[in-house]
Amino acid sequence: MNERSFMKRMKELSQELKEAKKNKNASGSHHELRAAVREAAKVQEEAHNKVEAAVEEAQHAHDIMSRISDEVDKLRDAANESHSGLIRAKREADNMHSRYIVSLKCMHSMSDLVSGLRAKEDGSLKDSKDDQTTGVSDIMEQLMSGGTISTDDLLLIQRRG
Repeated sequence: MNERSFMKRMKELSQELKEAKKNKNASGSHHELRAAVREAAKVQEEAHNKVEAAVEEAQHAHDIMSRISDEVDKLRDAANESHSGLIRAKREADNMHSRYIVSLKCMHSMSDLVSGLRAKEDGSLKDSKDDQTTGVSDIMEQLMSGGTISTDDLLLIQRRG
């Protein structure tokens, strides 16, 4: 029996009880109605207890859900903070990598310059002494000023070596 039909039946029984009291027809009918009303009240009490138990269970589930939601918020904040740290570390790593590449280029350029100078000292360069000194000096100045040398400059040094 659903709640609506239960309530309707309770009203009917209550109305019948009132009418029986007015009419005072038969005392047996009156007792039967009272018993039916008592039974309906018992069913109503049981239904009410079930509703209260369901409310308590729902409140308990809601409390657990709230605690889990708070924990998720904390974890999300920690994840966002960690991700920000990752982004900072990646930018720093990219910056360091760029510096490393520049350092490698400088080292290779200097190595080529040293090779060119050694070849010059050995007398194996065929160009004039002024051209060699000017070319190497220009390349050294460029490196010392923080610049890099081109592939053509390296090839020039190599040809002279």
